[in-house]
Amino acid sequence: MSKINWKSLLLFGLVAAAKGSTNGVSISSKRFSGCSKGNYYDGVNVEDRDQLEALVTSTHRRVLPYTSSNGGDDVWLAMRELHPGKTSDTVRLIYSQTDMAISLQGELDGWNREHLWPRSYGVGDSGADYTDVHSIVPSDWNVNTVRANKYFGTCADSSESQPTTYNACIQPAHSSAALDTQTDAQTFLPPASVRGDIARALMYMDVRYSGAQEGETDLILTDCPGELDNSMGFLSQLLQWHVEDPVNEEERTRNADICTCWQGNRNPFIDFPDLAMTHFASLRHQRCEGGVAELVASDEVDENAGDGDEQAINAGAENGVTLDESEAVSNTDLGNEQSGADSGTAADENGEETDSVGAEDSNATASDADESINDADTNGSENRNGTHTYGGEEVEDDGQRPFVLDNSVSCPGPGSIMVVGFNSDYPDTLALVALERLSQGTTLYITDNGWTGTDFRDTEGYLKLEVPSEGIAAGAVFGYSQNTTDGGEFSENNWESVRGNFDLSLSGDTILVVCDDNREHVNFLTGLTFGGRWFNAGGDTTYSALPEMLEQFNYSYVTLSRYDSYRYKGSTSETAYRLREAIANPDNWESVSDLRYDNLSSLSFEVLPAAADEGDDSSSPISDPQIDSVQISSDAQCLCWNVLLGALLLGLHVAVLAGC
Repeated sequence: MSKINWKSLLLFGLVAAAKGSTNGVSISSKRFSGCSKGNYYDGVNVEDRDQLEALVTSTHRRVLPYTSSNGGDDVWLAMRELHPGKTSDTVRLIYSQTDMAISLQGELDGWNREHLWPRSYGVGDSGADYTDVHSIVPSDWNVNTVRANKYFGTCADSSESQPTTYNACIQPAHSSAALDTQTDAQTFLPPASVRGDIARALMYMDVRYSGAQEGETDLILTDCPGELDNSMGFLSQLLQWHVEDPVNEEERTRNADICTCWQGNRNPFIDFPDLAMTHFASLRHQRCEGGVAELVASDEVDENAGDGDEQAINAGAENGVTLDESEAVSNTDLGNEQSGADSGTAADENGEETDSVGAEDSNATASDADESINDADTNGSENRNGTHTYGGEEVEDDGQRPFVLDNSVSCPGPGSIMVVGFNSDYPDTLALVALERLSQGTTLYITDNGWTGTDFRDTEGYLKLEVPSEGIAAGAVFGYSQNTTDGGEFSENNWESVRGNFDLSLSGDTILVVCDDNREHVNFLTGLTFGGRWFNAGGDTTYSALPEMLEQFNYSYVTLSRYDSYRYKGSTSETAYRLREAIANPDNWESVSDLRYDNLSSLSFEVLPAAADEGDDSSSPISDPQIDSVQISSDAQCLCWNVLLGALLLGLHVAVLAGC
């Protein structure tokens, strides 16, 4: 018998095993122990909410960084591995149900990370809830912007009330979305094939996050999200989807992988579908002001749903829940007052998620044929009454936004413009720099209204600038100076006061620059706060939430402490990416109070061509503030185990064939 060269066999096995990994990394069961369904729930009464919450919380053994600072595990990598496409090096996009190249992560025309439970409804800016991959999924950037922070549900029944361009039902929700998606002013209907998946992810979030842990809030699923803090809806619709789209093998595999290689915990509503009615039939979740919302699901369980779902339906019936497949849950059924999207909504989250614009327009008309608004009153009138044209009829609308939709010019991306100086002492002055050329006809707006995470407040002002015929060159500094009418780059005459009063507060304020290009959402270009921090949801007029569209891009916004006046003092001759990086760094700013910077117009920039190795500098995801302490990432550990095991088995197999 010939002697076997075990080194050669091991090397052969290593190469073969490595080539067999998917998307460059392999998922293994070696990262966290006790993740099999049988072991995970051992000794736990899953029908007891306290025990279930304690289990999924205590076994949440690692909080992933949103974006790794050292190339280790993060949410981006988890998305690639947990939601692979049908071909290598792709991911599956949840609202489109199509595959997209991994390389397009973070691209404006690529994919991003969607928080199914929007951050504006209680999920924090850091911590376990912010990076919980049970509730984060890959999404087409543009479709995600349309979804914004809308509640999940079907479109409102337009026969109940006269529709407008803002509450009319749009199907599909976006040209890049699946054909069976829908959206209106307050709801988003995802593809049928993932509705149950989404429902179970949100149920998990409700149980996992009760506010008991420091830095976390009590997340609540309800039919009345507008009446409860940190709440998401619509629960009745989600329970119906849970039955109609039962758990499949792909979802079970993903649940196991999240436990073994990413977080260490499981989603019990995937493992035990019956628990949906056990934990969510309580009137605690259903009671709304003015009455109790009825649950609507299916009396006749699909034969593929399994006995567990039928038991869940029966459990609901025993609790007095009305179940009728013939009824479709709509916003009208659940009470339009319950939605947080009360007025003039234009989709964002991210955002992960821009959200909606709730500002009110002066007299204006809009046609559903092209969904454009033609401003009929540009003198800043405070008349809040307006009309929409829908189907040839004019209907009243007192919740329009001040932005005039522009069909002709596409908006630049986040970080294309940055704030480089301002004076909040009267007269207000604001300096902006263009980091790419702005085309003629581009419409820019600046506002000191705070962003609530849902919409703009309408307590302050909006200024509008039409880019002139010669455009604005990359590196040009321009802006607004109150009471300056000399026709220069900072002349007040260049800007039109759309509504309200743009007046920066001496106690700290927010500056947001946006563009509108008729893509069903407002494009955030940059933001700056000098109130010390961005807030999760808007508090008083001083503070603002960070729009998710900006959060998804490296260095597209600035966070400064409270001083009356600021001026950028960093490098001024760099590539656009390096300039953004420098401008976003608070250390590169100088500040004063009770004094002014009178030379903001003298700031000068030169935008150099991007370096060959700099990559796509316009759309990199932001760096997570957390420090990734994992030196050897879990995907690498999983890969090592998988490769070694594969090498061993393959070596033994070859040895047997060789007659050993």
